[in-house]
Amino acid sequence: MQIALPTGPSGRTWPGIAGQFKQYVLKEGYGPGGRPALERFASSVYAKPCEEGQFEAMLGPGESVTSSLPWKAEIVAGVPALAGPVPFNVLVGYDRQNGPPSYPPDYKGPMGSWSPIYKNLIVKGALKVEGTTRTLAGPGEVIDSILADAKFTKWLADDPPSTWSNANLFLTSQPKAQGIVPAGPSWELDLFKEIGVPRHWAIAFIDPFDTSIRSVTYCNVPCDR
Repeated sequence: MQIALPTGPSGRTWPGIAGQFKQYVLKEGYGPGGRPALERFASSVYAKPCEEGQFEAMLGPGESVTSSLPWKAEIVAGVPALAGPVPFNVLVGYDRQNGPPSYPPDYKGPMGSWSPIYKNLIVKGALKVEGTTRTLAGPGEVIDSILADAKFTKWLADDPPSTWSNANLFLTSQPKAQGIVPAGPSWELDLFKEIGVPRHWAIAFIDPFDTSIRSVTYCNVPCDR
């Protein structure tokens, strides 16, 4: 599934280093898997019983098998998908092309790794999400929220933009709080400084609807995490 992310409103125009930071995140920030932050969100759905592990069966002449691929119209849990088309690819593996390695009966050495390889049938299409949902803030507004925080802007200004090595901006959702990550849906916004300075960073979690700051964690010099 390729699910669209909210793109607007763009929010405020900031002067100085705050404005540079906003443009840096929007234009050069990363999402999951190293993809551009605002690229469509990639989500995978697995047919039963494949979601429970490797599944393989033999079909005789004239036999068939059916599976369901339920998908809740969400970007992440608790954040509804935007109205519009959602492209998808369905991939079905068939005719396994290899088999597990064989060993002599008295073999006692390490077992080699093995993964099955199949021919693939791919079907492409699109689902249409209709109706209205709770309004999602745009990424620009999410960044505005952290820039309105005096502690963050002071931390941001402690080093020049030339020290920035990476920024991340992506939607996430956790069923329960874990470490610095709060429970429920959030935009995660990260900035890492490590070019010409000891590595240090700030990671913020921001509500995707009202842009309230849920938490901000700083790892300041010396930062070894």
